[in-house]
Amino acid sequence: MGDTSSLRIPALISNWADTDLRARFIVDDDLLISWQNTAASRLLASVDIFRTGTSVLLLQDNRQRATFRRFIRSSGNTISRLCIACAKQDHLLLTAVVVTGSDSPRRIGLTVHSANSVVSVGAGTLESAFRLTPSECRVVETLFAGNTPEQIGGRLHLSVGTVRVHIKHLYEKLNVRSREAMFHKVLPFMVS
Repeated sequence: MGDTSSLRIPALISNWADTDLRARFIVDDDLLISWQNTAASRLLASVDIFRTGTSVLLLQDNRQRATFRRFIRSSGNTISRLCIACAKQDHLLLTAVVVTGSDSPRRIGLTVHSANSVVSVGAGTLESAFRLTPSECRVVETLFAGNTPEQIGGRLHLSVGTVRVHIKHLYEKLNVRSREAMFHKVLPFMVS
C-alpha cells in the first residue's frame, strides 16, 4: 500500500457520507447536532416535523419529542430503531447507534428516511446478478413499491399482458414461485 499519512480520514468519511441519499446526523444526548450530511440538510428543509433554525434536532410535536429524546438517550452499541408518524400518511424511519468510544463524549449516529421514499434497484446489480433486462428491473422496482400489474402497465406504458410476461420471466430467472420469495431475493439489491 502507498503512503496514507497525508490522507485525512475524517474528511474522506464526511465526503463519502455526503453522497448518501439518506439523512445522517451525529448528535449528542441533548440532540445537539455535531454533523449532518447534505441529505439531512434537505430533509430539515423539506419536512415540517422537525424544528428548524437551531442546531438542536427537535420534533414539533411534544409527545413525539419526548419519545425521540428517550430513543436517542437509550441508544447503545447496537442499532436501535424508531418509527415516527408524519403528516400525509408518511412515516420517518430512524436508526441510531453510539459512534464514539467510552473515553470520549457520547455521540449518536442517526439515520432518518421516509418510509415512502422511492426504492430503486442499485445500478446494474440485478442485471448482472440475475441477467435481468432493464424492463424487468423496472417491473421489479414498481412491484417492490406495491403496485399491481395494472398499475405497473399504466406507469410504464405497457400492456398488462406484457407486465405479466415480465413477472413470469422474473420468477424463472430468480428461481422463485411467489412475490414474497422474489422480494426476499431482490431486497439486498434495493436502495432508497
